[in-house]
Amino acid sequence: RLYSFINILGLAIGLAAFLLISQYVAYEQSYEKHMPASADLYRVQLDVYQSGELIYKSSENYPGVGPSLLEEYPEVINSAKLYNMGSKNNVIITSANGEENPKVLKHKKFLYAEGSILTMFNNEMIHGDATTALERPHTIVISESVAQKYFGEEDPMGKLLRLEDDDFNNELCEVTGVFKDVPHSTHLKYEVLISFPTLMTRGKAGATWPTRRYGTGWGRKDFYTYVQLRPGTDPVALAEKFPALVDKNKPEGKENREDILSLQPLTDIHLYSQLTDEAEVNGNGDGVFYLSVIAFFILIIAWVNYINLSTARSFDRGKEVGLRKVMGSYRSTLVGQFLVESFVINCLAMIAAFGLIFLATPYF
Repeated sequence: RLYSFINILGLAIGLAAFLLISQYVAYEQSYEKHMPASADLYRVQLDVYQSGELIYKSSENYPGVGPSLLEEYPEVINSAKLYNMGSKNNVIITSANGEENPKVLKHKKFLYAEGSILTMFNNEMIHGDATTALERPHTIVISESVAQKYFGEEDPMGKLLRLEDDDFNNELCEVTGVFKDVPHSTHLKYEVLISFPTLMTRGKAGATWPTRRYGTGWGRKDFYTYVQLRPGTDPVALAEKFPALVDKNKPEGKENREDILSLQPLTDIHLYSQLTDEAEVNGNGDGVFYLSVIAFFILIIAWVNYINLSTARSFDRGKEVGLRKVMGSYRSTLVGQFLVESFVINCLAMIAAFGLIFLATPYF
């Protein structure tokens, strides 16, 4: 009985550890896989060299990069740029529909976004049209959970939210869409999207700087740019054309500065990106790989331990086997008995392993 208990416990712990680690590895490797077009989606990376020395490798770049790529290269069929104000500012959003006790919430998962992001990232809309929801200035699209916080069971469409931030912006925005909460397995966990044209309304009437600052400029680097390539496009071959685009749009300072644009696969960002200005702390691809190796070693060790204990027990059962053979038992009967015993032990170990997983999952 002691041997059986040790065998079951050892196998159960090994199986539980293997399955828990495998679950974690599968989750880490599932980032962005929920998007149907994920294989054709890329983020534009910016590497800056000064006097031949690498200064930084950034996940952000200039606002004019996306429109230029879309205009210059037929391989690019869609683009979207995002301004991650939520990480740079305190953003307060208040319901502004005449409530006696308006909801006031601080948001960090907040982006100014071009409307194409909703279709590129395949956001499932509960209310509103993904193709038009972010077309107009002062419109806002929110997640299902945020809509619940502000409006409860009321229809959020057409309701007003007031946006205030550290830059003294104070604007009313109309809710034009609600999307299902984005999965946790994505590097960009946004809950609130404000239309990009809202940025163009800032400043004095008739001013041209908002267009340069947020629209087509190549001066200030603080925008995420995502592109969708035509299926079958070679991203490396396409990126080889980018130096000419940089020379055309940013000719100044070429004698001691070089900007290099490249395409980073969307599915590589979480595990293999080590860039500055990321929206969140990324995972580690090497760490995930070594964890998967460790998981298999744990499973192998559990099985080796089981075999060793079974072998040790076989010496103790030698007399039993000899006595049963003297009594007329066949070899096949004895083999069948031991196989059934092993099968039962493994089944009990599996049940115990699932029990351990059930208990450990909330903490894991």
